[in-house]
Amino acid sequence: MTKKTIVALAALSVMALISSRVSVYDCSEMTSEVACSHRGTLLIERIDGEVTTENMDGRVLNASNPAYDYINYKGVDANKGDIIRTYCVYNPMTNGEDDILLRIDFVKECNK
Repeated sequence: MTKKTIVALAALSVMALISSRVSVYDCSEMTSEVACSHRGTLLIERIDGEVTTENMDGRVLNASNPAYDYINYKGVDANKGDIIRTYCVYNPMTNGEDDILLRIDFVKECNK
């Protein structure tokens, strides 16, 4: 585990302790209604994706709507063809549907 991952996991643990309510949603289950009504709940979204280009562009494999399947993996130590698991932690103090406090990316499968 990298130092960055350890710090991110520690921050996530602290946020979970502060918040008495935690909800984890698969990307395919996320709706704007869920994202806009999570105030007071630590909302975590789980995304599976694939790196599709050398520029670290990707596509979400578990998107509920294929029109919204783009994701970017710049800054992730991965290669084209790798499968990435991403966790997005939303700010529990707001109802902002794009107010993500923390994003953690893990390479699930390497394409070597």
